[in-house]
Amino acid sequence: MTPSLVSTFWQLFRKEMLIASRTRESVVSVLFFTFLVVLVIHFGFSLDTGGNVIPNLASFIWLSTLFGGMLRLNQTYEPENDGKVMDGMRQIPNIAVPFYLSKLLYNLIFILLLMSFTFVMLVVLFTVREPLSYLSDAWLPLVLGAVGLACIGTVFSNMVMSHNRREIILSIIAYPILIPLIIGVFKAFVYSASGQILGLDYGWIKILAVFDLIFLVLSIILFELILNA
Repeated sequence: MTPSLVSTFWQLFRKEMLIASRTRESVVSVLFFTFLVVLVIHFGFSLDTGGNVIPNLASFIWLSTLFGGMLRLNQTYEPENDGKVMDGMRQIPNIAVPFYLSKLLYNLIFILLLMSFTFVMLVVLFTVREPLSYLSDAWLPLVLGAVGLACIGTVFSNMVMSHNRREIILSIIAYPILIPLIIGVFKAFVYSASGQILGLDYGWIKILAVFDLIFLVLSIILFELILNA
């Protein structure tokens, strides 16, 4: 991006952070929903296996973040959904890329914080020993998953922002496209017979990285087409 576009991006991102600070109830609702998902996992898994969460901790983090993150992504364009804000944005030259990237960065930061919140809750509920050591082995696939989720959710949320059932429509559209990403995060971990993470399958790590790159480029192009339509 040129210096002017970088400046525009930064101003738009600051606007996103300012709006977030004034709409804490939406953040609380996402955290509460994610907390309920974690509780369901905790009670169901504890009853089933006696609480041996180690073989599945990374999967639980990813699934909880996926469900909670999708709820946040539904709210991406809530501030622009009232009045004719989007019509005004279309009148600004070269606004599409910095506008999309500002939304994407905010969503990514939120998803990563949500992932951290989920991790802490699971560690506390399941009394996981040496959680930082576990996270040092698991963070890369989870971060790549978060990037892909943010890319796809941010662009498709714009497509359904005016629909009165956008929560349902976004899930119907996004989840089938997210299937390679969802599977890729699961497959990226290599476990021992006892359930400990031995390492990462870097073949799947490369697939996740390529997936993120492709969808970042395609989502920018698609967003520009939607905004200028």
